[in-house]
Amino acid sequence: MLKEKDSWTTKEVQELIEAELEFGVIYSSWQVRRILKSFGMRYARPYQKDYRKPDNAEDTLKTLDDAEIEDDVNRIHRSENQLKELLHTSKPKLQDSTP
Repeated sequence: MLKEKDSWTTKEVQELIEAELEFGVIYSSWQVRRILKSFGMRYARPYQKDYRKPDNAEDTLKTLDDAEIEDDVNRIHRSENQLKELLHTSKPKLQDSTP
């Protein structure tokens, strides 16, 4: 049942135990943490998952060869240089107004 989701909060597990198991037992969050630890589960801070990330992102990254990665890096550097040049040439020239 716990494998239905990738991550659970202690509160969610506590509510699951109280709702699904009809033992009439109520566990504190401290007790739930101890039970989860005994199952080999560990506490981890939640992190945001990018909804745009494809499911096979790791596999795709592994299949990229060094030449493709180098090409992408070079393309990014060229774009950055072009942007810097554009910003430099489009700066207004200030004239000194002192006599």
